[in-house]
This record gives sequence, structure tokens and C-alpha cells, in this order.
Amino acid sequence: MENITAPFTRPCIMDIKMGHVTYDPEASEQKIAREKRKYEYVQQLGFQIIGQKIYKPKRNEYIVLDKVHGRTLTPEQIPQSFSEFFNGDDGQLRTDAVAAVLLQLSNIEDWFRQQKTYRFYALSLLVVYEGESGQPASSKIADVRLIDFAHVFPADGCDENFLFGLRNVKQYLESLLKQRVE
Repeated sequence: MENITAPFTRPCIMDIKMGHVTYDPEASEQKIAREKRKYEYVQQLGFQIIGQKIYKPKRNEYIVLDKVHGRTLTPEQIPQSFSEFFNGDDGQLRTDAVAAVLLQLSNIEDWFRQQKTYRFYALSLLVVYEGESGQPASSKIADVRLIDFAHVFPADGCDENFLFGLRNVKQYLESLLKQRVE
């Protein structure tokens, strides 16, 4: 296994569980009911923010937000959550990190649009970016990986469950960049 945070001095990390359906086709009725109760907005958003670890340079400390916090977020609060994740102490949006993440999400989206063999349930995006300002330009700015492959099933078409959530995450991040320009 690879530690994707290793290249970063002060990694900021977000775990996003993807899909509006987070239980697999073999799930029991109890499991389905339990999953549906976990986050009431998952049908609307197609994703859940499961955890965050955000570095604050001025204080030289991390803020850690767990899945309990993530499950309290309403759709109206999601933009603020992404904004807080990608903002430093000075309130400046890390546009470089957002752009790097968006590029990687687009590559993941391309792959998911092309592959029609598998459906992934409760798959997560692990988003990592460098929280320490002033890192050399040659350093890796951000990385996005797919994690949690426990529920993979054969498919006969695109995984629209995953793609729905991914497109929504991308829209939120694109909105962040657009607000910065305005």
C-alpha cells in the first residue's frame, strides 16, 4: 500500500464517499435501512464528506472534522465546507490546489464514463493537497485517489451512481473557482 500523504509536508485531507446509493446489491434490508439513515442528503448530493484534516499554517495546527460532522452538513453548507477545506488561515482560496484536484477528478470521470464493466458502491475519493504555503513549484500540489474497493460488482453500463456524485463534487469546486474570479 502507498501512503499518498508522504510527498506532502503538511497534507490537508478530505475523504468523500461517493454515490447516492452506498449499499451494494447484496445488502440486507437492515443494511439498506441503516445506510439510508446515515445521511439524509446523500440522494440529492450523490456524495458525503466523511472526514477532513485541514492544516492552518498561522497556528501550526490541524483542524480535524469527522464523519459525524460531515453528516450534519446540509446541501447549503457544502460549499462552505469545501471553501474551508481549500482556504488557508488568511482566507485566500488555494486556487492552485482546487485546479489540480479538478483536473484529476476530470481524469477519473473520463475513466468512469469509458468503463462499463464494474459498479462501485461506497467508493471514496481521497483528496490531498499541500497545506504548507511557500512550497517549491516542483512539489506535488494535490493528489486524488480512489479508495475503499470493498463493494465492486459486475455492471452492464456506466456507473451512474458514482458519476452523479463526482459531477456534483466537480460543480462545487468549479463554483469555488468562479466565485474567486468574480
